[in-house]
Amino acid sequence: MRRAVAGVRAETPELPAVPGTLEPEVVSLSDADMTYALYLPRDYSTDRLWPVLVCLDPAARGTVPVTRFKEAADFHGFILIGSNHAKNYDAKSVERSLTAILGDLGERYAVHADGVYATGFSGGARVALTLASQFGHFSGVIACGAGFHPEYPPDPFVRFPVLMTLGLADSNYCFMRAQYRMLQKYGRDVSMLLFDGGHDWPSAEMCHWALGWLRLRGEDNGVMPADPEWRTLFAQALVDRAGQLLADGKPVEAMCALDMMNEGQAHRSGVSDRIRELRKQAREHPGFLAERELVRIETGKMREIESDMAHCKQQGLDNQERSRTVSYTH
Repeated sequence: MRRAVAGVRAETPELPAVPGTLEPEVVSLSDADMTYALYLPRDYSTDRLWPVLVCLDPAARGTVPVTRFKEAADFHGFILIGSNHAKNYDAKSVERSLTAILGDLGERYAVHADGVYATGFSGGARVALTLASQFGHFSGVIACGAGFHPEYPPDPFVRFPVLMTLGLADSNYCFMRAQYRMLQKYGRDVSMLLFDGGHDWPSAEMCHWALGWLRLRGEDNGVMPADPEWRTLFAQALVDRAGQLLADGKPVEAMCALDMMNEGQAHRSGVSDRIRELRKQAREHPGFLAERELVRIETGKMREIESDMAHCKQQGLDNQERSRTVSYTH
């Protein structure tokens, strides 16, 4: 797989989709068997370079994430591409689909080479994180409902921003919360967006917050045009949301909202003092401390179960080996 060519403005005069309209099946230029869902923001033109969000659904439902993100893409200015072929547990389909998609980026669309981002749900999130960490294909990842795969931990020398979105009733809740804290501990640019729900893509409303988070990073890196007025309004909205969540007795969600901006971004937006005050209130809330203890206990239980399963698997392998040895001696 290869990334889009740096600084390329697509010269193809005819676009495969009308800006502001979701096209469910765009045929790749390099592989006619590969298609993807496409959404170009309403203001799209080739006068400048745009960021793109490549979406990976575990069941290869390209239109599902694109539909969730498209309103936010219009507002924040992102191209959306959803793979129709990359599936869970099928490495060949992932490689072939993404090779076709990444090849199209530099050929058909005005994409900024440093603005190629990815989002994925469940197994798709793990694929996006692995490709960003191990191969550098993406400059940032919105990981929905899953974190880094235990067999492919984050490369300590490859840094990119990560936003984890997580339903409060998600079966991966404790695992993702524990991994989030670990990434924070090691100084990674990681944030978390919690929402009411289970193991699913975030709602359209949550996608607005997610792309706003990514836009902050894009402006900082020169991928997107700087907009100080929007930045200030977004920062104030995040702080207001955190304050409301805290007032509603949701300190964990409030702390996550506050952590979506780093210190520099908060300072430039004039909300540093308010963030410090709200963080102090959240940390002292009994619900915040209780959630930390719950995650610690449940994560410990999961590790014990994994250890027991690994031990049983090894015992089974040892028994098979002994059976083969006995049969050979007779």
